[in-house]
Formats: sequence, structure tokens, C-alpha cells
Amino acid sequence: MSSYHHTGDLLADHGNDDGGHLLIRMIFSHQVTALEAYLGDTLMNEVMADKAAMQRLIDQDENLAKEKFTLAEISKDPGLVKGKVRERERSSTTISRRSMSSTTLPSGSAS
Repeated sequence: MSSYHHTGDLLADHGNDDGGHLLIRMIFSHQVTALEAYLGDTLMNEVMADKAAMQRLIDQDENLAKEKFTLAEISKDPGLVKGKVRERERSSTTISRRSMSSTTLPSGSAS
């Protein structure tokens, strides 16, 4: 949140100067990127906390649905599935929009 306020201060101090249009565009792109990161992290945290939502994501994501594990791997790492889902999310810039668009958040989630 402090980043948001800091960019507001930058705009107030320098947004009207010569070259201010460049600063305004840079701040705008920073804010959009920060919002994307926040929304992506929030959505992934909600999905990871809801078993049904995570199962829908696994079923609908091509790469996750194809993953295979041995019983020995599952036994050694009880968090294997969650780890693979997080790894997939990190390795791609976004989990496919098609997969996430039909994954609903649990009721009572903050918007």
C-alpha cells in the first residue's frame, strides 16, 4: 500500500513538469503491474485454500491434469499436489484464463 501512496506523491510532485507525461505513463504501468500481481496472488491463495477450487483447476489445466506421481513420491511429500500447483502458477505468467475463469472463489471471500 505504501507503494501506491508513494506513486501518488510522485505524481503530485512531478506530474506536471516537463517530461511529466513519461512519468505518468511509468507510474500507470507500475500500478497496473502491482494490481495484476495482487489479484494473481489473491486468487491463487483462495484457490489453494479451497480443495474444490483446486481440484477444478487441476482438472481444467492441461499441464496439471497430465501430471503423474508414484505412491512413493506422494508418501514422501504430502504437500506434493499443492507444490506442483504453485510451481505451475509460478512457471507461467498466468494460469490459463480459461482454467481460472470457471474456477469460482469460495463464498465469503473478500472481493
